Amino acid sequence: MEPDAGSGLSPRPPLAGRKRPWRRRCGAHGAVAAALHIARPALILALLAAGPLPAAAADPARIEPAPALLPPLAHPPLDPPLRITGSFGELRGGHFHAGLDFSTGGTTGRPVYAALSGFIERIRTSGLGYGRSLYLRAPDGRLLVMGHLDQFARPIAAYVAAIQDSSGQYEQDLWPDAARFPVHAGQVLGWSGRSGTVPPHLHFEVRRGDVAYNPLRAGIGLVDTITPVIAHLTLEPLDENSFVNRSAAPCTVELAGAPDTLLLEGRARAIVEATDGMEGARRTMAPWSLALESGLNAPEGMARTECHFDSASWASDMPEVDYVYDRGRVTGSSRFAMMLWAPAEFRPVVIGGTSEAGEIGTIALGRGEAARTLRLVARDVAGHATVREVVVRAPLAAERGPNPGAAAARAAGGKSQARASAYPGEPRPAGAFEFVALPGRHLRVIYRGAASGSRSMWFETSRSRRQTASLGGDGDWTAILPADIAGTGVETPLVITVGGGDGAGAPWTDHSPGYTVVPLEPDAAAESPAAIQPGWKLPRGGAFERTLALATPPLPEQSSGELTAAGAPVALLPASMPLHRGATVSLPLPPGRARDHVGLFVDDGSGWEFIGDAFDSTSRRVSGETRKLGRFALFTDTRGPAVTLLRVPHHAALKPYSHWAIEAKLDDRGSGVDARASHFVVGGRRVPSEWDDAVGILRWRPLQRPARGHHRYEVVAVDHTGNVTRRSGTFVID
Repeated sequence: MEPDAGSGLSPRPPLAGRKRPWRRRCGAHGAVAAALHIARPALILALLAAGPLPAAAADPARIEPAPALLPPLAHPPLDPPLRITGSFGELRGGHFHAGLDFSTGGTTGRPVYAALSGFIERIRTSGLGYGRSLYLRAPDGRLLVMGHLDQFARPIAAYVAAIQDSSGQYEQDLWPDAARFPVHAGQVLGWSGRSGTVPPHLHFEVRRGDVAYNPLRAGIGLVDTITPVIAHLTLEPLDENSFVNRSAAPCTVELAGAPDTLLLEGRARAIVEATDGMEGARRTMAPWSLALESGLNAPEGMARTECHFDSASWASDMPEVDYVYDRGRVTGSSRFAMMLWAPAEFRPVVIGGTSEAGEIGTIALGRGEAARTLRLVARDVAGHATVREVVVRAPLAAERGPNPGAAAARAAGGKSQARASAYPGEPRPAGAFEFVALPGRHLRVIYRGAASGSRSMWFETSRSRRQTASLGGDGDWTAILPADIAGTGVETPLVITVGGGDGAGAPWTDHSPGYTVVPLEPDAAAESPAAIQPGWKLPRGGAFERTLALATPPLPEQSSGELTAAGAPVALLPASMPLHRGATVSLPLPPGRARDHVGLFVDDGSGWEFIGDAFDSTSRRVSGETRKLGRFALFTDTRGPAVTLLRVPHHAALKPYSHWAIEAKLDDRGSGVDARASHFVVGGRRVPSEWDDAVGILRWRPLQRPARGHHRYEVVAVDHTGNVTRRSGTFVID
């Protein structure tokens, strides 16, 4: 993937991709540029480029490459060949991946060059995020970000080291004067590494203002011969009157055979699993564009919904990644599955399309309507496109409504879809109820642990009629509860009853715990009633859409490793429901319980995570902020991090920069290592120490190694609740 000769770095003509066979799997779970956020005043005209593919397009297809939005860079950031291992728009933590990842061959120390002339506007050092990073301001307004560096070039490194040494603090966010570090294109600014991450690579980003742009359209041009892949389509019913293949559960089709036909009654939305790749890299990248064209063969024509990765604002758009990517709500492919749908109340910056009644992407079929073709189109910037098609048809009179037997038969050979659990981190007990939030204040309820051979299952609540349940492939039963279960008051109790007949035909029933229904509105703040726990406050805009949360009664106390329970856990469900903004959550400290080393933790299904230890002495509540739902609990962290001293080298190579360091392995299985408080003391003086969270290493790497001779040092390891562990050692410099 070498750039073309000359200054253009433009893509060479791509090669044709290879066709893939079709195969089917169905489980019971499961664009116009002006509409996109990239439409900034200076760039909007450049985006009116690639329209829909022609109706006769095949798989794979070839379209015109996406036009450049900004001029080519003057110099590549690394020596060629450049190889991309991460694309713009991928799911990364709680934000869109805002740039490109360039491979450094699994090694550190490759020279990193200024891609444009300008000056260094910002310098950051951290053991998290972008690690050691540089921000280069160019005359045309572009801000080039280079992250995960192993070291800066000498003048920059000396400037940073002086500030770190004087403060004893490694973590820095510096804004030097514009005249301090002028640079010219092609100048070495530092060396690649893996600070803040693993494995080694260079993160490269192009910004204007607070907006990050896709570098492949904003100055980087590379050869690309790989066509995107569309692997699965999932259709998810949206209300209690909607069914896919006669089931209330999502249905997943593996696109690997002749185009299939699905029954659709009512309304559904699409979640599409698609990936892209580059030469020599795994197919783990996001396509530049993923579109759903629905309504083909219908009298009213075609509707189009598109996810288009061109830009996103760091100030406002990044949390939307939790809505655009499925993240385990519906399918088990959270990193690669994108939801091509948006509610009336909220439009993700990367989603565009035609709209009816405000929402986009809804696939609807009424009784007697003609079958329609759903066309999925995945594109890359270089002009490759893959097309897949699925037909949906309305059911005949005898096919309407849920059919548990048919759903079970279809699900038997399929792979069940992963969901976030109402019992995260624990085996699901028999009789467990789980939930998935749907737009318009609907909830999908899932019951696990029914008696073997159960049939004719149903759900009902005190606020809704009895509904026939659908059977999933792994023995669970599901239905969608109507929106009116929210009631009209602030606090609405909810108990769900499930019933049916066992294998011998004997009837049985089970009841859920007593939940409290909490309605959420995106244009209003939300606060929990005083009578329920946990206490929580969600700011205006904190919810993506009109939806429901459920507060549970207290759960059994549970200790976890070095964490000792300091009160009963409670849960806000569904654990898989994303929040647009962070909620402030609090729990009361039980009477007589000491406040020392107590923190608030959340478990969304991936284990207990510390979120805060702010203490209000009047209310005796401990609080923190989070964008996760799930179980919340107070724990006392009973011990500090375990410390293992690592061998200190007697000497080290000094060119092109010193690699000498002292390191200690820190292992904390409670509240986690406090990066700013943990440090080395060398010769009686605190030194700036990097907490490398990716590998659990505390490190001091001075610009110059200490003088020859024997030296004493101490490790001070601190966790988030204030526990401290100290270990001493010596090292010798030859």
